[in-house]
Amino acid sequence: MKKQTKKRIYRILFMSGIFLAALIVYFIFSFRSMERSNTVYSTMGDPKLPVMFVKEQDLLINPMHAYLQDMGNQAARDSITVLPEDRKLALVMQDYDSSIQTVQYEIRSLDLSHLIENGTVTDLGTSDGKTSFTVPIQNLIAKDQEYLLKLTVDTGEDTLNFYTRILWTDQNYAADMISLARSFTEKSFDKTAARELTQYMESNDTVDQTDLGHVTIHSSFDQITWGNTGMKPDGDFYLTVKEMSGVMGEIQIVYESECTSDQGTVTKFRNEDNYLLRYDPQRIFMMNFDRRTEELFDGSGDRFKDNSIAIGIGSEEAIQTQASDSGQFTAFTTGDALWRYDASDHGELTQIFTYRGENDSLRSDYRAHKIRVLSVQNNGDVNFLVYGYINRGKHEGYNGIVYYTYDNSEDTVTENFFIRIPENYEQIAWNVEQLSYISSGGMLYLYYEGSIYGVDINSMEVVTIAEGLEQSEFASSESGRYIAWQDPAASDRYHSSKLMFMDLDSDNSFTISPDGDNVRILGFIGEDLVYGLTEASVQDTYTTMQEVPVSRICIEDAEQNIKTDYHKEGLVFANIEVGGGRIHFDKLNAGDLSKQGEDSIISNLEGADTTKASVESENSGVKQKIYLLKVKNLGKRSVSLHTPEHLSVEKTSSIEFTADTKSSGQLFYAWSMGHFRGRTQSLREAWNLIYEDQGYVTDQNQHMIWNRDDKETIVHIKDPASKAQELIEKLPELTGLNLYEDMIMVNASGLDLNSVLYFVGKGIPVVAYSGESYQLVTGYDQFNIRLYNPGDGTEQLMGREDGENYFKDQGYHFVASVPVKN
Repeated sequence: MKKQTKKRIYRILFMSGIFLAALIVYFIFSFRSMERSNTVYSTMGDPKLPVMFVKEQDLLINPMHAYLQDMGNQAARDSITVLPEDRKLALVMQDYDSSIQTVQYEIRSLDLSHLIENGTVTDLGTSDGKTSFTVPIQNLIAKDQEYLLKLTVDTGEDTLNFYTRILWTDQNYAADMISLARSFTEKSFDKTAARELTQYMESNDTVDQTDLGHVTIHSSFDQITWGNTGMKPDGDFYLTVKEMSGVMGEIQIVYESECTSDQGTVTKFRNEDNYLLRYDPQRIFMMNFDRRTEELFDGSGDRFKDNSIAIGIGSEEAIQTQASDSGQFTAFTTGDALWRYDASDHGELTQIFTYRGENDSLRSDYRAHKIRVLSVQNNGDVNFLVYGYINRGKHEGYNGIVYYTYDNSEDTVTENFFIRIPENYEQIAWNVEQLSYISSGGMLYLYYEGSIYGVDINSMEVVTIAEGLEQSEFASSESGRYIAWQDPAASDRYHSSKLMFMDLDSDNSFTISPDGDNVRILGFIGEDLVYGLTEASVQDTYTTMQEVPVSRICIEDAEQNIKTDYHKEGLVFANIEVGGGRIHFDKLNAGDLSKQGEDSIISNLEGADTTKASVESENSGVKQKIYLLKVKNLGKRSVSLHTPEHLSVEKTSSIEFTADTKSSGQLFYAWSMGHFRGRTQSLREAWNLIYEDQGYVTDQNQHMIWNRDDKETIVHIKDPASKAQELIEKLPELTGLNLYEDMIMVNASGLDLNSVLYFVGKGIPVVAYSGESYQLVTGYDQFNIRLYNPGDGTEQLMGREDGENYFKDQGYHFVASVPVKN
C-alpha cells in the first residue's frame, strides 16, 4: 500500500513538472510572439532621389547625387565642371518619381568664406522623365579659379542639395580629355580597335600581369583588353571630371560589364577606370591609367568547392572577414554586400545586407559607402556598420554611420541607430577604420575627428572616452580590442608625458608615464603597442622634417610585458613607420641629428587577431587571379542561398557626436586616382601616400597645396628677392602649414627636389636650407635648376641631377608657399 502511494505521488509530481515546463515554454513563446507582433517591420525600398548631370555637348557627365543635408564644402572633391565661355551651365536632372518646383544656385569660394553669386532658375524644361535647365552664371567669377557651386532643388516633398566645383578658363582641355578617356575604355573591349591604345601604354614587369582586378598603364595589352574573358560592357558609362588643374586633368569612368563562361554562366562585374591626363599642344599624354574591377558575388552554387567560397576577381583588401569563436559562422563583405556562411550540417549562405537592386545601378549601386563587420556571435548574430552615403531607406540622401544587427533566431536585420555626419564619405571611412569595435559588454567604440566614443548598444547612451586628439596621438590594435592615446592636454604630439592604454573588452586600463621622458604612440603590431620615449636632452630638438626624434623604441603587450626596448648609445630615431609586422626608422646622431643610416625591427606578430577568416588567391584560368574564402565543413555538398525575412526599424535612434575636435594646426589631405587616401599633419606624410599614384594634396579648406603633375616645363622667376620677400619674413612663424590672406606657407621638407619645383612653377621661389643658411630655388628647365643667393644677389645654374644629390645631402630642407585665391 505504501509503495502504491509513493508511486502515485511520484506520478503526480512528474506530471506537475511536465505541466510546469509546458507552461513556461508557452509563456516564452507567447511573449516572443507578442514581442514580434509589436515589432515594426519595413523594407529598404527602392532609391527615390534624383541624380543631376552636367550636359557636355552630347554627353551627360559629372553625376551629382542628392544630399538632404548641407554638406558645406565636403562634397567639393566629387567633381569639377569646366564652364563654357559664355558661363551658361546646362544641367539635366533625372527626376525618377520627383518633380522640380524651384532651383536655386549659390556660388562661393572653396573655403565658403565669400559668397560670389546666387539666384533662382525659372526656365525649366521637362521631357522623358528628365528636367533640363541652364544656370546663367554672371561675370563675377575670376578665370582660372575654382569655386563651389551648390544647387538647391525643391521637389515639394524634399529640399535636395547638389554640389560641384566650377572653373572658368580660356584653356579648356576637359572635352578632349573626356573624349580620350571614353575612347580608351570603350576600345579596351575590342582587341582590334584597342591597337590604337598602344601609344599610351607603358607595359613593363612592375605590375602583376595575371590580375584583372587591378590593371594599370604598366599592364600588358592583353590585360588591358580583358585577357580571354570575352568581357563586354553592360549598361552606361558614367564619366566624372575629378580634377582639372592647369594642364592636368583626372577623369573617372564607372561602368558594369559581363562575361559568359563556356558553360553559359553569365558573371557581372563593376569597374572603375581612372585616367590622369596631361595636355600638350601636340597631343594629350596619359600620365597614369588605373582600372579596378570587382566581380559581383551572387552566391551561386558553382562558387563552393574544396572548403572554399570563390569570391572571384577583385582585391584582397576589399574582402573583410570575421568568424565566430566556434568557427560555425563566417561573415564577409564583397563590394557593397554583407554575407554570412553557416558551416553547420544544412550549409547556408545568407545575404544579410546590400543596397544593390535588380536595376538602376546608378543609384542603388552608387559606391559612396562601406560595410564593416563588428562581430559574429556563436548563435549566428552579426553586428555591422554601414557608413558613407546612404543609398536607400529612411536615411537616403544623408552621409553618416548606421549600426545594424542581424538576429539569426528572428531572421531579422535591425537598424539600431544612425549618426548623421556631413562629411566626404571616404573621410568618414578613414575615421571609422581607425577604430570600430564592439565589446562583449555591449559597448560600441568609435574614433571620430579626434575623439574616442563609446555607445551603449542597449540604451544608446554616448560617452566620450577621450577628445582633442590628432590621429597621430591615437592608435588601435589589429582587432580593435586595445587602444592607446596620448595626453590631449599636451602642447603637441611630441610633448606628451603620459600614454593611456585600454582594453575595450575588460575596461581595464593602465598609464605609461616614464619619469622625465616624453612618450609618443607609434602604432600597433598585431595586438602589441609600439611607442617611443624621448629623453629630456632632445625633447625640444627638431629634425628638418619638424619632428622630435625618440631615444628608445618599445613594444609592450596588454599585460604590460615589455617585449622590445630598442636603443643605441649616441643615436636617436626618426621617420618611424610601423606596419606589416615591421618597424622601420632612420638612425640619427644624437648631437647634430645627422643621418647615420636606417634600421628595422621585425616582429613575429604574436597575439594577432585570430577571428579573421583566411583569404587566399589562385589562378582560375580565364579569369586569372581570383580570391577564395576558406571555410569549414564545405566539402562538395550543396549550399542553400537565403535572404533575411525582415528589416526592423522600430528601435532606430539618431545620436550625435558632440565632443570638441582638436584644431591645433592645419592638416593635409591626400588624394589620388579619384579617391581620398588619408589625412596627415605634415606635407611629407601626405606626399608619401600619393606620390607613386601621381596624386595631389589639399588643406581642409580645399586649397591645392601640391600636385605632382601640374607643373610647367620651363620656369624662370624674375626679381626673386621681391617675390620671396613675404615668405622670408614669415619663416620664423612656420609651424607646418600657415594660411595667410594671400598665400599658404608650408614646410616642404622631405620632398625631393623635383617635387618642390611644383611651388616654383606657381611663381614663388622655394627656400632651400644648407645648414644654417639658405638659397632660393628660382627656376628650372629640363636640364638645370636656377639658384639665387639672397646674401649677394647672385644667381647660378646647377644640373638637375647634381641639385637632387646636393639637397638630398642637406636633408631636403625646403620651405615653400602657394598663392591663395578666394
